[in-house]
Amino acid sequence: MAQRAAGAPLGRRHRLPHRTAPTARAGRLGDRAAAGRRRRARARGTPDQLARPSRPARPRGDEAIALVEHLETYATNGLAQLGFAPLDGSVRAIGDRQITCMVTENLPVPARGVSRSEYEPLERQGAALTKLIALLGMGVMSRFPDRQKFMCFDEARLLLDDPAGRRMIDSAQRLGRSKQVVPVIATQYAADVGLERGSVGALFGAVWAFRAVDEADARQQCELLGIDPEPDTLQTQVGLDDGQATVRDHRGQIETIQVTLPASFRRRVETNPLKRAAQRQAVATDAR
Repeated sequence: MAQRAAGAPLGRRHRLPHRTAPTARAGRLGDRAAAGRRRRARARGTPDQLARPSRPARPRGDEAIALVEHLETYATNGLAQLGFAPLDGSVRAIGDRQITCMVTENLPVPARGVSRSEYEPLERQGAALTKLIALLGMGVMSRFPDRQKFMCFDEARLLLDDPAGRRMIDSAQRLGRSKQVVPVIATQYAADVGLERGSVGALFGAVWAFRAVDEADARQQCELLGIDPEPDTLQTQVGLDDGQATVRDHRGQIETIQVTLPASFRRRVETNPLKRAAQRQAVATDAR
């Protein structure tokens, strides 16, 4: 996602934190759960160690305590920690630079085509965090309503595969009208985007189709572009070079173009882990 702010320097990269140790928030959650059990134990005249009756007299209260304990587990372990903000309010502000890039390297996500019912636990957490990042981006985009902004979302299939995610993309489109936001949705396969009425693909104003992985993917690209899948066209889409794309603009004009980004911009938005590691190594070497 990109955010323009007057007088702001260019570029800031935010890496999702890796937290393993219990946080202050987790401790407070645990204290609240324990305090709730003690209050209920005193009300029943039972000692603290018997504060979890097998047949609670007040199911609503005990269910609330169980919920707090469940949340405590997620707030102190694994990827789910990233979904909890610290109670002390020490969250870094984002969106004050011209470019803001959220990095999700090594985030476990389900493979393409896997049913939601077959997600592994970590894949469920990864998919949920992806939606949280999208919501965060939409919040940033709502700022500076008088300025044109771009919200770019890579691996959009994680939203397109989910009804809630598709509603988020639809909301981003409506946000564009009132807040001058242009949503940019990127996915590896054209088949991830449907064209039926009410689908995300029907909302696209412009389409950029880069090299297709095979002829079937090229056919899907032609459908998105609104052109006939002639043999020569399919061969062209499969044979595109790096940086080449067939583009349909907002007026319906179609042309194959070469996209060349400045090196300074590519460094700030690079998503290849190996290239980013090389960039960090180069910066560390120059600093010595």
